Amino acid sequence: MTSNAFAELFNGPPRVPESRLTQREMDLACSVQKVVEEVMLTLTSTLSRESGMDNLCLAGGVALNCVANGRILREGPFRSIWIQPAAGDAGGALGVAQLIWH
Repeated sequence: MTSNAFAELFNGPPRVPESRLTQREMDLACSVQKVVEEVMLTLTSTLSRESGMDNLCLAGGVALNCVANGRILREGPFRSIWIQPAAGDAGGALGVAQLIWH
């Protein structure tokens, strides 16, 4: 599922499925989580500033990241956040439908 570039970037091959988690995998997961949170906070702050809206609606696979969503609610500029209940990687289609409808 990963390429040779992954192994080069992260100094080793990906973990074999069902094998024991090592500190390397835990550190990698923590780092990716922190980056996702910072990117989501930056994007939503920019969105708020440019749109002037008080409410945020999220859809898509990353919208299921509860830790990042909590930070957006606590630290971000939006008064309220609504997360599409069937959020997943196909959520983009709902966003496009909403954009076209309105």
